[in-house]
Amino acid sequence: MPFFAISFQILTFLFFSIALMYSFKEYGVLHPLSWFPIFFFLYAFAFPVYQNLDNQVTPYTFQLVPISFLALIGFSTPLMFLNEKTALPSVSLESKKIDFLWTLVASVCVLLILYVFKIGVTSKREFLDNIGGIGSFFVVFTLLPIIHCMKVVKYKKIDFLDPFFYGTLLLLLLVFGVTGERDYLFRYLLFLFLIYFTFTRYKVSYLLAAVFLSFIVMPFTQVVKGYLISENGFQVDYDFNLQDLFYGEFFSAGRNLHYILEKNSNFYYGETLIWDLKRFLSFIFPSQQSTGAWFNDTYRVQFGNHGESGWGFSLVAEGYLNFYLFGVFFIYFIIGMATYYIYKMSSRNIYYFIYYLMYVVVVVYVTRSDLANYLSSVLKINLFFVFLIFLIFRMMKPFRIGSSVK
Repeated sequence: MPFFAISFQILTFLFFSIALMYSFKEYGVLHPLSWFPIFFFLYAFAFPVYQNLDNQVTPYTFQLVPISFLALIGFSTPLMFLNEKTALPSVSLESKKIDFLWTLVASVCVLLILYVFKIGVTSKREFLDNIGGIGSFFVVFTLLPIIHCMKVVKYKKIDFLDPFFYGTLLLLLLVFGVTGERDYLFRYLLFLFLIYFTFTRYKVSYLLAAVFLSFIVMPFTQVVKGYLISENGFQVDYDFNLQDLFYGEFFSAGRNLHYILEKNSNFYYGETLIWDLKRFLSFIFPSQQSTGAWFNDTYRVQFGNHGESGWGFSLVAEGYLNFYLFGVFFIYFIIGMATYYIYKMSSRNIYYFIYYLMYVVVVVYVTRSDLANYLSSVLKINLFFVFLIFLIFRMMKPFRIGSSVK
């Protein structure tokens, strides 16, 4: 009986998500209601399905999908009035300067990969423990795909014979192999997908297929991450079972919401939102924890769940923790409003467009994080990368660079 009840909830959520995507498909793949519903659905359904398969369904399991559905309604409400199709901006930057910057950044990427080999780490955990101050240089792996995407936008085509395409892909596969960081690679592929179907014919079925293919591939990438430094080399001992599909990237948001419901927590009436705002202003409040850190270091510990790796958090859970169901709707309504304006600005120039592409990743990822992470990513990290690229090209403006590779 629980299986059928939860399956009905999930199918209803999926139907509504796909209906939203079809309703706004005429505005293109970049419209927020073209991409957000299906990604959010994955976070909403993974944990309830896992519990079903594991025969661990509780009374709280039946609340997970409806609460997440309310968040989707909150996000969609302001965007229902966004009836605009954005276009790829024109790029006035010289191709040879884009190529030169790509080559410079790629060279640094190669040096960093060689450095990881040299220090002899054998896992992602060892990498994080031993990388030290040089870790800040790994921002180049975020810059590299952005720079190539600028070239794709400029020519409005993806040239699969372009050395900058397969060079970017190769370097991101290598850094995945030596650090276990798969976000760089998935982010690049998502960027290319969104750009490609902005200048060619887009069908909702293409995005659905790509998202569910990624969902299937995710567990395997978890097993093989760091494959170039693993003590087992290229040998992969992967005993697949159906539950593995639902345990991983999209699992934690639902698990953490379930945990909050199960522990019958008191409401915080905006207190954790203030924590996150203060965490965002860390230069003023350096000792302030984010809500996600508090959840892992304090909240779980009081119930005996300590000594484990971090669980992440859940933006839906944070809304619920503060103002019950209204909090869930409200926090996603605010994010929907922010998305509305950021989308409208995305076609102004290449820098606004890059910012929007990076924003898409944030909105997807932050589902399993907290408001502090959203604020920091949107108003600090993304702005930093866009401004850095803008500044570099401004500095290059007076210089003449030789012929680019075509």
